[in-house]
Amino acid sequence: MKKVAGTAMTSIAVVGHITIDLILSRGRLVRRALGGPPTYASIGAKKLGADPVMVSKVGRDFPDEYAQWLLKQGVDLTWVVISPTHPTTCFTLDYLDGERVLKLSARCEDIAPQEVLDAIQEVESVHVGTVAGELSPAVLPQLAKRVKASTLDLQGYVRDLGEGGEVFLGKSLDPQLLSGFSAVGGSSDELISAARCETVEEAAEAFLSSGCERVVVLKGAQGSEVYEKHEVAVVPAYPVKNVVDPTGAGDVYLSSLCIELSKGESSNWAYAVATATASLCIEGPGPAFPGTREEVLKRADWVLERIVRRKQSRTL
Repeated sequence: MKKVAGTAMTSIAVVGHITIDLILSRGRLVRRALGGPPTYASIGAKKLGADPVMVSKVGRDFPDEYAQWLLKQGVDLTWVVISPTHPTTCFTLDYLDGERVLKLSARCEDIAPQEVLDAIQEVESVHVGTVAGELSPAVLPQLAKRVKASTLDLQGYVRDLGEGGEVFLGKSLDPQLLSGFSAVGGSSDELISAARCETVEEAAEAFLSSGCERVVVLKGAQGSEVYEKHEVAVVPAYPVKNVVDPTGAGDVYLSSLCIELSKGESSNWAYAVATATASLCIEGPGPAFPGTREEVLKRADWVLERIVRRKQSRTL
């Protein structure tokens, strides 16, 4: 049965560093691209008819054409601060035989907690998508209390750096800090690292027991699994014929989930919309991915009919 979605507008603050991504292939520069979770999350939000507000910091080196492009997409840049002392956060992404080697080559200064608290005063939801721990986790408990829905991508809090800027997992995040959050998400490895557990199930239990409402395991082409207090929703990926660039799909998923939950939609429909929007993200290079709200809803209907629920092995 098709879902009839409402058309009410909603607003979302997306928090984290906007980045400049240098895309390499076997060490050779292919292109320079606008990146970062706030960029992808904002464009995904526009696909859903929502109003995104970026909360970020960039350096004086941030290209004006990037800012103009974001403005043309309808993204609010009021809370994007230009640092006088630090460059824009920059990653190099080198693709070798299908594997991605990620390095941090520059990092902008931290986002001040008060800037985030001020920015979310007039929005319904907030998505935190850090890339290098640029927002103090100490402020996270305050965010969930001030909005209708809140989501967080773990990647920026579990990353550690090698001497050459190589990015690898190594840090944890106290689950208690996400009490009240609508959802926390990441890959299996990121969740295990964050909770300092041995299995995904144990990590999910840690976050749910601490008061987070959902734990999303992002599994790429295998879709996602969402742990709730009593059940696990197994959500299939939408079958995309041509995957162009998977960058940003996780933040598009989680921010789309946040938007739908803030509107009071059912969990299953929110998961379906999140999956559908993320499927559009991977069909285009960088944040300029194709698709319309109508296409999102069409794909979400397909996903919704195929979501399977199973009981939690342990009731939390």
